[in-house]
Formats: sequence, C-alpha cells, structure tokens
Amino acid sequence: MKLKKQHRGTVLTIFVCILALILNLVLSWQIFRKYLSLHQQLKLDMITPGVISVSMLIPDGMTTQEAKQTFIRLTDGFEREYPGFGIDLHLYDDDEIYQQDLETSSPVVFSVTDGEEGIALSAMTGELKNSYLADMSAFENAVPLSFEIPVIYRYGIMTQTQEKTPVESADLDEELKNHTDFHELLEYPANPVFSVSSDLALMEQYPEFSGMIDVTPVSENGQIQKIYTDFLGINPGSDGNSQKIGMFWIEYLLSEEAQSILFAEHYGRFPLHEKAFDNAVMHHQQCEIFGEYKSALKGEN
Repeated sequence: MKLKKQHRGTVLTIFVCILALILNLVLSWQIFRKYLSLHQQLKLDMITPGVISVSMLIPDGMTTQEAKQTFIRLTDGFEREYPGFGIDLHLYDDDEIYQQDLETSSPVVFSVTDGEEGIALSAMTGELKNSYLADMSAFENAVPLSFEIPVIYRYGIMTQTQEKTPVESADLDEELKNHTDFHELLEYPANPVFSVSSDLALMEQYPEFSGMIDVTPVSENGQIQKIYTDFLGINPGSDGNSQKIGMFWIEYLLSEEAQSILFAEHYGRFPLHEKAFDNAVMHHQQCEIFGEYKSALKGEN
C-alpha cells in the first residue's frame, strides 16, 4: 500500500514537472516572439501569407488616372517583394466619400485624417532608420509618407548672388500671412504669397511662369519646418496577422523604390526617403533650391 502511494506521488511529481516545463517553454516562446522583428518573424514563417484591404486618399498632385497607374506599379512591386502577400487597394480622390466608406469598410490600412488613430507602430518604425529626413520612430499611431515645407513665393528670377537664407516665421509681415493662395501670385505678381512647397506643382499649369518664381523657405527658431503629409495607420480592429502585413505595406511605401515612384516621378510633395528626395530634387528644376536645405531638413522632427 505504501509503495502504491509512493508510486502515485512520483507520477504526480513527474506530471507537475512536465507541466511546469511546458508552461515555461510556452512562456519563453511568447517572450521570444515579442522581441523578434517583423522580418525575423517572416523568416520563421510566423506570419501567414494573405491579402489585406487598404483604403487610401490619392496624394495631392496626382490625377485619379495617374494614381491608378502608379498604385498598380506599387502593389505589383509589393507582391514581388513579399510573395504570397497581396493588397486589395481602394483609392479615393474625395475626402468626404472616403470618410463615409471608412465607417463601413474597416480596411486594415487606411489614410489617417483628423480624429482617427491606428495601432502603435513601434514594431515597424524601429526598423526604419538612417535613410530618412525624419526620425521615423517618433511617429506612434500613424506614419507619414511625405512632407511639405512652408515657403514664401515671390515673382522674380532667382540669381546666384541673391541670399537664400530661410526667413523666420516671427519676422513675416502679418499681412503676408493672409495671402496663402498660390494662384493669387499668378494673378497679382506684385503680391508675395505664404504657402507650402507642393504648390510648385501648379507651375506645370502655367509654363509661362516657369523660372520666374522665387522660393524662400520659412523657419521657426532657425529650423526649417516640415509639414508631414499622407499619413497611414493600421486598424486596431484587424487581426494580428493582417496588422503585420499592413506594416509591411507601409514599410514598402517608405522604400526608396516606392517613394521615388510616388513623390519623385510626380511633382508635388517631397518623399521622406533621402535618396528619393535627391531624385525628386534632381528631376524637377523648380525644386533644386530645396536640395541645398537637405542637411537642415534632417534636423528635429
């Protein structure tokens, strides 16, 4: 009888030890997974291939047709980069219609406008280092794809001898701050305009003014300001696997290839990727002046 009790006790002890070992392995695996990067998880087949839904507003400076052609190239590029993964993309050129559809469609990735917030993106932004004109890890719940710069536009040819020093915001004439419509400069050349760098894209509509507009960046406490644009976020209601695919999509859109397609081949906002920024400045004569401020643009967010 005593032997049977000892036997039961030994079996129970072994069972408890095995259970503790299993629990320890499971806990260790969960901790291990937590510290793996997205790409390490991908290599270990911890992310299941699939297609996610994406809803995006068309970036400024693109027509609907241009956007469709551009994003076909981008989704094809993404699927080459990540075989087995795909994007079901819905593009919008009207913010009001986009907001209405967003309430019912629940895409995994979406353009973030006022009032929306996605999941924390530290798992992705931690891998975006050194190649950008911004500290990408500083963005928490949404990530920008591009930026603009506050500038003053004046009618007149910029010569090599003229000063190209940015103007301090505090030194701007109060009346000038009320003139923010770029078209006003074209109609009344004597009046300078306070606007953003992407308005240079409008010059394509007025070739007679090409080379006749002087551009001066506006600084704040000596720092040229970047106005971040084209924010993307990830739906917190999506499943974890889809969220990770969404992070890969956003990361791809921040690659040199995608940034050049979006913002160097098209005239408008500036890409955040340094090499894509160089491409944009090189491809568009009106943007050459901004190349001189590249080091300053790498300053504070």
